[in-house]
Amino acid sequence: STMRLTIERMMALTGADVHEIAEFSRPRAQLTDVASLALCSALLSLDLSGNRFQVRRHLDGIFDAPSLEHLELLGAPVCKTPQYRLYVIAHAPPSLRRLDGKYVLPSPTLSPPLFLLHSSSSALPPLLFP
Repeated sequence: STMRLTIERMMALTGADVHEIAEFSRPRAQLTDVASLALCSALLSLDLSGNRFQVRRHLDGIFDAPSLEHLELLGAPVCKTPQYRLYVIAHAPPSLRRLDGKYVLPSPTLSPPLFLLHSSSSALPPLLFP
C-alpha cells in the first residue's frame, strides 16, 4: 500500500498553515511518496528519514520546496541507489545546505573554485608568448 505525504496531511499534523510550516518531521512513518511541496514557502527543515521511498521519483515533490535547507532521508531504500546524493543535490533547490547530516558544497559551476579566490597573481603561471 502507498502512503503519500501531502500538504493537507502536513497541515493536519502540524495545525499550521502551509505557508507557516518551517520544520516538519515524520521519520519512520511508512511514507512511500511525496506530493509537491511547492506551496511550503517557509519550509527549511524536513526529516523523512527511515521512510519507504524506493525510487528517486518518490522524492520529486520534496524538490519543489523553494526554501529547503536541511533534508534527512537516511534509512530509506532510495538512499542505497547509485548516485543518490548527487541526484538529490542536483534536483533540490539551491537553498539546500545539509543532506542526511552532511553539508552540501556549492556547485563549482555556480562559484569559482576556492584556489581562484585565494591565489595571488604571482601564483598564476607566467604567460608564454611565441
